[in-house]
Amino acid sequence: MKALIVTGGSAPSRELLDQVIGGGVDLIIAADSGAGVLLNEGIPFDLALGDFDSLKPELLEGMKKDQEVITYKVNKDFTDTEAALHEAVTRGAKEVIILGGTGTRLDHLLANIGLLLQGLKMGVKVSLLDDHNHAFLTDGPCSLEPRTGWYLSFLPLGGKVSNFTLTGVKYPLKAHELTLGSTLTVSNEFTHEIARIDFQEGVVLVIISRD
Repeated sequence: MKALIVTGGSAPSRELLDQVIGGGVDLIIAADSGAGVLLNEGIPFDLALGDFDSLKPELLEGMKKDQEVITYKVNKDFTDTEAALHEAVTRGAKEVIILGGTGTRLDHLLANIGLLLQGLKMGVKVSLLDDHNHAFLTDGPCSLEPRTGWYLSFLPLGGKVSNFTLTGVKYPLKAHELTLGSTLTVSNEFTHEIARIDFQEGVVLVIISRD
């Protein structure tokens, strides 16, 4: 089961929304002001949740008449995006795409990267997407389809990554110890081959991005 969460960072373009929804999602959750994004685009959703401190009261009241809404107190110990992730997993999601998880707030961005780690620990594939970036975590080898005009970056999360090897990219790498603080693995490039990363231990943040 695949879930889409639209949350309150920078709003995704209509093109990206259509791309993700057109790829097939079973559950759409609006987190806080993400509800405003979906309402403005005329896209129906299954659940809205949050403290709604940044949503117009009339929009909130309108939602309550038509669909399921979970309201939290403003003073709480978790973000609305985290609540949405756990709600999606509780309802059976094995893959979760988060739109609106990036934007002007660096603290929220880092917190949302932390949600990728939560997903990994729960055995759920979680991705952060916007119109210029696609980020996810992996704790094992993986392959990536080539994307013309996009860059590839790899960063360790939570410790070193041993024997990190890159193939099928413009700048291959063999048996490297990936450590936080090095920029060696930033802004690699796809070739016409499938890119592959291999490593023995650790967790890697994979970022596919474009200008």
